[in-house]
Amino acid sequence: TQVPEPFGPFVMALTSLVLQLTSNLDGCSSTRERFQQVQHNLLSQKNSNLPEWLLTSLVPSLNRLIECHSKTMQPIPACSSQTRSQTPNRQRTRQKIARLQEEVKKLIHAVTSTSTTDTNIRPLVLVLDDLQWADAASLDLLESLASDQSLQGKLILVGICRSNQVQVQDCFAAMLRRLEDETNTCITNIVVSNLTKSATTELVVDLLEKQQQQQQQQQQQPVSFSTSLLH
Repeated sequence: TQVPEPFGPFVMALTSLVLQLTSNLDGCSSTRERFQQVQHNLLSQKNSNLPEWLLTSLVPSLNRLIECHSKTMQPIPACSSQTRSQTPNRQRTRQKIARLQEEVKKLIHAVTSTSTTDTNIRPLVLVLDDLQWADAASLDLLESLASDQSLQGKLILVGICRSNQVQVQDCFAAMLRRLEDETNTCITNIVVSNLTKSATTELVVDLLEKQQQQQQQQQQQPVSFSTSLLH
């Protein structure tokens, strides 16, 4: 049985996003300008009462964007914000999850807006893989993003799952039904079937041909020899 990592799909996707924003800053002026604009948008949304971003405990590379090195925080438990338990620990966990959801939304707004006035929007496509193993907190965050009206036109969510591992009673299936029935969220289902035998053969042949071409190119490259004389 696969043990879900808290916020696992979002950690992978957001880490990849931040690395794209923070890489090659010295070699490309447009990349540097993009980084500075996103950084400005983020800092303008920063809550002075909450100087530390909880999201940096999940995505440490985000520190470079917000110019803040947060203290080491305790891991966020894999708890759903919809849990009915009213114990103090559960309440604190739900508060952390709600805060983290808002920080993710702020990051998306900062990335998709080229200015703080939102006059020019660059939509973001967030790809989340292996949702059949997602924890409850990840599904809560996904539902919160998908149903947020302020993100319409700014965010496209692509969720990937193994349909044969998702039952009708699963939390993921229940979340999709809520989105369609309660918030009228537009969900497009794309079924990707297995490759046929002929398609698989064609794919393998194509890969082998490319490998052979690469080997031939390497053989054709001039080889330089250096000779050293030992006395």
